[in-house]
Amino acid sequence: MNTLPDLYGRRHWTANGYHAFPMMANDANVPDHDKWIEFDALLAEAKMGDFQRIPMLAERMHEPGSWALWGQYAQLLGDAGSGKTLEQVLGSIPLGKDITAELYYANTLIYWGKLAVVPTLVDMFERYSFSEDAQYVGFGMSRLLEKESGEVADPPREDAGGAVRDYCRTVRDQYDRLCDELGSDDVTVFRGEVIDIRAICRRMLEDLGGQRRSYEEMRHKFEATTGIDCSGFYQDGELRPLAVAALLEEFLESPAVAGYEAGERYFFGHRIAG
Repeated sequence: MNTLPDLYGRRHWTANGYHAFPMMANDANVPDHDKWIEFDALLAEAKMGDFQRIPMLAERMHEPGSWALWGQYAQLLGDAGSGKTLEQVLGSIPLGKDITAELYYANTLIYWGKLAVVPTLVDMFERYSFSEDAQYVGFGMSRLLEKESGEVADPPREDAGGAVRDYCRTVRDQYDRLCDELGSDDVTVFRGEVIDIRAICRRMLEDLGGQRRSYEEMRHKFEATTGIDCSGFYQDGELRPLAVAALLEEFLESPAVAGYEAGERYFFGHRIAG
């Protein structure tokens, strides 16, 4: 009998990610089984470039469900939601009312990557800095704002001596600098620059030669964008640098890379509107 951890484990970014097996017969006893079936159908449609039902995920995040299911909703909504859908999500977040829901929405905003969401993320971190889960908001802001892990990637774990206030000021300053550099906050960013699959590949290759910056998140961004199965990046949860380098170098040398325009968002190679 499969359990929720088994199902979630298959979908983890050190396992199969978006290429996880669909629901199987022996997953029938997993909590919220029908909702998982519906999610698999939405994911399959999005992989084919059909994003019409993605806005449903924002509604589903208000319904009872398991933490793993909400996490998948938040992830796919941020990865494949249109700009219009995500603007609506940003305007409808129940700020200051439900820490659990708000931090799931924070993940959606981070996966979206619009620079304009950073002030909202800073406010979320400041409001819930007492929670260990708020640390992940800090790490996410770093992935948007910093080329290399820096001060934004080191959120305080406690508010001794005004540490939270100082940290939030640092993030806002970095946000202002990046806005000035790019000329606007109406741009999608990743690792401190306008999103571009070529730059993502280069960063991933550079990271293999030194301190590896949350490689699961790098794999997630690459796989969600291109649809290329990166399950081979890991074996028993351990990163395989040679396999990573071989796949990325093959992609950069292929004609497929020409189909990606800097500044645009894609899901499984399909451009996302807005």
